[in-house]
Amino acid sequence: MQLPDDPFASLIGHEAPICVLRTMTKSGRLPQALVLSGPARIGKMTVAMALAKVVLEGGDSGWHPDLTVVECEPNPKTGKMREQISVEQVQQARARFLQTPMMGSKKALIIRGAERLSTTAANALLKTLEEPRGNAHIILTATDRDALLPTITSRAQHIRLSLVPTAIIKAALTERGVNPVEADQWAEASNGCPGMAIELSESEEAREAMTERQRLAAACMDSQPAARVLAARRLIPTYDADHVKTRTELFERLQVLEGLLRDGLRSVSGASTTALSTDQCARGLHNLVALRRDLSQHLNPKLALIRCMTHV
Repeated sequence: MQLPDDPFASLIGHEAPICVLRTMTKSGRLPQALVLSGPARIGKMTVAMALAKVVLEGGDSGWHPDLTVVECEPNPKTGKMREQISVEQVQQARARFLQTPMMGSKKALIIRGAERLSTTAANALLKTLEEPRGNAHIILTATDRDALLPTITSRAQHIRLSLVPTAIIKAALTERGVNPVEADQWAEASNGCPGMAIELSESEEAREAMTERQRLAAACMDSQPAARVLAARRLIPTYDADHVKTRTELFERLQVLEGLLRDGLRSVSGASTTALSTDQCARGLHNLVALRRDLSQHLNPKLALIRCMTHV
């Protein structure tokens, strides 16, 4: 597994949690299990890999045999991404993780997108959390910590990564050689997520997709409930046989809508204007939290979105 040459070089705007993690590692109090949560593209995996680099003290040519990463994988039969992390993946990782370290004295296991663990996979992971061996550290990343089993979260320390200020993202893009005008545009469109800003700065396809998401989300900010409901139904992507791809696009659109609602809250200070009142924007943000959890439980997306927009 490749580790970054400089553990913290690519991190953008997460000084506070990184400070906490540095203090833990230097004092020898890093917990054996840690959950890093936050929105998509916020930098959870980047932080997890940086932490693994510190824990394992690097490796030759950036590679380390004592780092195991588990994440959703394509189905070898269909080539499409699986919706869940299987119990077989966790069992294979657990068998490797329980072995004696090949370099140094420590080992690390990263579960990327831990909210996608199947129930049996989560229970298999629980055995490792209950019976940690030696200098072993388990890092889970999740968009929603509450989507994990309580038996897992009760055995892990939680650190949430917050949205990064636009100015910090813009400065980071400028340092990467992005034109200042474009850096400002992509930083604003990223809604506080550095990974999204970087993708927008590098990909024309990503920029086109973002423009469409913004158009669809803006229509949901109408003052009339009926118009909001109709617009919300259009947020649902065209069905794709790749369920994960369709689901990911829906959550990307909801994240853009969340950004518009947050912007609406700032309108009280003249920072932006919207057809919705600040109270409506606040209710909308509250509803989005419940909406994401409904969708994670596979509630009908159309019904969930209608309910969300009706009660704004």
